[in-house]
Amino acid sequence: MVVHEGLKKKHSAPPTQAASPTTRGQRKYARVKFYVVQPGDTLTSIARHTGIAVTTLEALNPKIDPNSLQARQRLRLRQ
Repeated sequence: MVVHEGLKKKHSAPPTQAASPTTRGQRKYARVKFYVVQPGDTLTSIARHTGIAVTTLEALNPKIDPNSLQARQRLRLRQ
């Protein structure tokens, strides 16, 4: 007796998740509209932490001086 049913199925590797360009923390900030500046934060560190480009942060926050961020200041992350 020959069984052909098992030969018809193509064996493939289980699907793998594609590497995400963001980290878990960055996805968290993608949902919120504002970021509250912490002591020691710079615009570059906020951009790295949230996954939002420095130029985007500057465009969304034109009245904020990136060289003198203050703790508890709110930065807009998205419109």
